[in-house]
Amino acid sequence: MKKLSFVLFIASMFFSTNVFAQEQGDMAIGGNLIMAGDKTKLYGVGAKFQYNMFSKIRLDGSFSFFLPKKEKHEFPGGSIETTLGMWNFSANVHWLIGRNNFKFYPLAGFGIAGLSAKVSAMGESDSANESYRGFNLGAGIEYILSETLAINFEYRELIVNSGTMMHAMLGLSYKLNSGY
Repeated sequence: MKKLSFVLFIASMFFSTNVFAQEQGDMAIGGNLIMAGDKTKLYGVGAKFQYNMFSKIRLDGSFSFFLPKKEKHEFPGGSIETTLGMWNFSANVHWLIGRNNFKFYPLAGFGIAGLSAKVSAMGESDSANESYRGFNLGAGIEYILSETLAINFEYRELIVNSGTMMHAMLGLSYKLNSGY
């Protein structure tokens, strides 16, 4: 019985070092691979900063840049070439739910997106830039890999006057202070 108690004690010490303890004041930085858009898909990369205000409430700020998407359409007598680009800044609040190494979080916040489009046809070209402000709503899941690394998947929509912009992200976070 004493051996079993000792083994359980050692096992609990081992597992407690791998638990993702999110405490007030914890900070993390990370990166995201992102897909955005409904009909036209854009792919990009992003950076994020996270700060735990409380053990279950986290602030998340992110900036994303999307690779320009070029398309060329041929038709009799010529062609049309389009280029679409986008960037996004978001500030969200995550409500962390879960135990041990697995967390679920609904999120809400604000976002700004900038879109640029260029159209070229028969030697002529025109371009336009537009920015959108709105509210972010979504959810994510996070899995703790180690004391300092976590991986997450997040889905959110930027809700603006003219509709919504979908963002799906796969990210990796690195904890800046101990206890992650």
